[in-house]
Amino acid sequence: MDGKLILEGITAAALIDMIADVVVEKLQSSKNEDVLMNREETAKFLRIGLSTLSRWTSEGRVVSHGIGGKVYYYKSEIENAMETLKV
Repeated sequence: MDGKLILEGITAAALIDMIADVVVEKLQSSKNEDVLMNREETAKFLRIGLSTLSRWTSEGRVVSHGIGGKVYYYKSEIENAMETLKV
């Protein structure tokens, strides 16, 4: 098979999603144990709407990270950003 991997019964998009989920799990269990939150979890944590979160991200108030075509936020970075904005 020359080191090739042949996958049947799974779409490329499904494979990408599966890989992204594993990457997110690994990042969440990394040494620093920082919590990785998706957009909905982050908005709920901040008690704001998704449109406000998108605007804050565009304005640079909070930093997002793209993993596998999805957007995530580190809880510690969100907390630090909120502390900075209080000043």
